[in-house]
Amino acid sequence: MTPSKSAGIIAAAGSGERLGTKKPKALVKVGRRTLVNRAATRLSKIVDEIVVAAPVGYEAEVAKSL
Repeated sequence: MTPSKSAGIIAAAGSGERLGTKKPKALVKVGRRTLVNRAATRLSKIVDEIVVAAPVGYEAEVAKSL
């Protein structure tokens, strides 16, 4: 029997408007790491795969920040 794989989803599509930034919330840095990077790092410890829902037009930048 093949073991099951698990996946986690990061909804990284927030606009960042309430934070007062012009870029998506996922790309805001806390310290030296983006919020999406911090979320992915934590999530990777408990799932086999991660799916990130990035804002349209920022897909490459979000992927790069991982």
